[in-house]
Amino acid sequence: MAFVGRTLAVALALAGGLAACGNGDDESVPAPAMDGRLIAPECGGGYDLEDAQVTLRDESDEIIGTATTTSNRVAPLTAPCVVDFSISEVPEAKFYTIKIGTHAGPAWSAKELAAQDFDPELTLDDAEVTIVDDVDFCSSMSEVEDLFDNVELLNDDPDAWTDQLQSHKADIHGYAAGLLLEEPSSEVALEAITAGDALDGVDGWERANALNADLAPFNDAISDPFKEADCGYWMPTTYS
Repeated sequence: MAFVGRTLAVALALAGGLAACGNGDDESVPAPAMDGRLIAPECGGGYDLEDAQVTLRDESDEIIGTATTTSNRVAPLTAPCVVDFSISEVPEAKFYTIKIGTHAGPAWSAKELAAQDFDPELTLDDAEVTIVDDVDFCSSMSEVEDLFDNVELLNDDPDAWTDQLQSHKADIHGYAAGLLLEEPSSEVALEAITAGDALDGVDGWERANALNADLAPFNDAISDPFKEADCGYWMPTTYS
């Protein structure tokens, strides 16, 4: 089958035991379901992965399963894009190929697909979801507070100060992404995203005198997720 557009890649190494696959010797074994996930750098920009058609074919190029992808599971984060899809029954075949939207995917043997429990995780352009755990999140937030108090760093190297804030923004978004994958409507995750976004524009010496005003919405946004992660008491910070 000709590849169209970007090509999907398998993100995870084959792991796990063989899943049950329907065979002629045991009519009672049900056909397995496929619950897949696709991760891309973004949902738009030529990727067009939300509500996309999923087509599964066998070695004869016959369509043996279809589905539609979900909306972005980590919205309102705009990057990366994470969509899921589910095919209720995957008939027995020697080989399988998949296409999601305009993106042609890999070919699996029956054994390779069963080794993934029929639940493939696919990527486009090496995209990944960086999920930060509670410990990393708390550590990052502690460093954010230290940075806001570190007048010497701001004076000596405002660009480095800005770079560190953007790194911590990525950590905060990683924490939020982890929550959203488990609880797509998590209010804590939405608050964390707001807090991470509040770090934009708080950069360099030109903004130093406005830091107190900039920090007010950040402190409000981070309070609940900071407590939810059991980081301890969040002390609002002011610049002086």
